[in-house]
Amino acid sequence: MPTFDIFTENVSKTYRARWGITIDKNKSGKRPAKLALDNVSLLIGPGETVGLIGLNGSGKSTLVKILCGIIKPDQGEVNCLGYNPFRQRREYVNKIGVVFGQKSLLYMDLPLKDSLELYRVVYDISRDEFNREIENLDNCFGINEFIEQPVRKLSFGQRVRGDLAASILHNPQLVFLDEPSIGLDILACDKLSQYINRRSENGKTTILVSHNVDLLSSSCSRLIVLEGGVKRIDRAVEWLKLQSLVDIEFAFNNVRDAKLLDLLFTENKCKERGELFSVLSVRSDSVEATVDRLQKACSLVYLQVKPADIRDMVSTLILGNGSMSGESK
Repeated sequence: MPTFDIFTENVSKTYRARWGITIDKNKSGKRPAKLALDNVSLLIGPGETVGLIGLNGSGKSTLVKILCGIIKPDQGEVNCLGYNPFRQRREYVNKIGVVFGQKSLLYMDLPLKDSLELYRVVYDISRDEFNREIENLDNCFGINEFIEQPVRKLSFGQRVRGDLAASILHNPQLVFLDEPSIGLDILACDKLSQYINRRSENGKTTILVSHNVDLLSSSCSRLIVLEGGVKRIDRAVEWLKLQSLVDIEFAFNNVRDAKLLDLLFTENKCKERGELFSVLSVRSDSVEATVDRLQKACSLVYLQVKPADIRDMVSTLILGNGSMSGESK
């Protein structure tokens, strides 16, 4: 029987109405309830890195809070690492790491090393293991250069790196990263991606919520798209790349089969059509067939296939495109 680090079935959450208070008595009244999640089911196995994406208000943070045990779903089953996150939170939280954007785990008036020492005690980490992890974290995020400084004197990017170190100090099996790249420079983002990929190689699971397309594309093996609290897409990144459009730029000096050439422009998205130079957008999995047909239709003097733009792919997923919808296979 397969095991999963995260299993949810038909999880729903509604934020209940509360009485709103305003200066104007005529405008006070009961606020409408908001459906944040609607029957969301997930199966995420050990070693997977899953990107959770969607527009603001799509339910991403609510889902992460349920998976972390911070809030309780109204209905549905949740099991993470063999625990019910809400009911067994005390035992469960020792097995996970969490980064929530700009919410810091660090003590502002203490040096970073003191906060890390505190979490060493909290997670019951031996001194030798702690020293090894600090060395690993320094290799990932370069924390030793500011580990002696009070947190309040750190730059925003340094504080984010310190928070990442504190969250994963105990090398947890399951990590939730909610906008972890805010404030990180390009090199730090690359290091974070490398760390996430190493976790995956070691069979550890990561849930990444981010608007950083480069981080998503370099780290995730799978993307889940939420829209209005509903899971719209759950697909492997490689499958999504095959479904995305790539540009074929070509120039020609002789038309052999005008009907076939016209058919190619009709069947595919035409970005540009000139007398001698044109650009077609085709699906990644049909590039080879399209080029073969182009060679039959005309004499090519120039041909360039531009790879799929991951930014365009993610934008298409978030904004909604029925051709890419569906569950992972």
